Amino acid sequence: MATLTVTHSESLVLDGRNRSASKTFSITNIEQIYERTLSVPTTNPTVLVSFDSNVEGAKVELPTDTAKYIRITNTDSANVIEIGVITTATNYQITLSPGQSHVLGAASGLMLAEADNDPSFGTMADLVSIEAQAVSTAATVEVYIASTAG
Repeated sequence: MATLTVTHSESLVLDGRNRSASKTFSITNIEQIYERTLSVPTTNPTVLVSFDSNVEGAKVELPTDTAKYIRITNTDSANVIEIGVITTATNYQITLSPGQSHVLGAASGLMLAEADNDPSFGTMADLVSIEAQAVSTAATVEVYIASTAG
């Protein structure tokens, strides 16, 4: 078993003052890594990864309860991608400019998307899949998922 240590850093000097920040956290008992780099087209969404409690026969499907850290990075140098984060009943989408990443925690009980501005705390759902589509020209995306033993 290994420990994944993640550090998020910003480096900025503004008006002669250092406005940098760095935050580090660790996830223990990591035993599996799923890492993939692929090109996503503009024509159809590409499923980057799916999650399920039963992964028998799946194409790219990871156990929901063992995925503890998820990072999606637009590694393209010029093109924008859109990411869809999907549960069984809801989803949200974000735009990733070149070089940007979207980081998520555990796939189990991860999120709830709603069509209002009144959060329903305590009602999170499991992640089902993450999809990507390039905006104007095909782009490259990296998927990095750290999991504990199943």
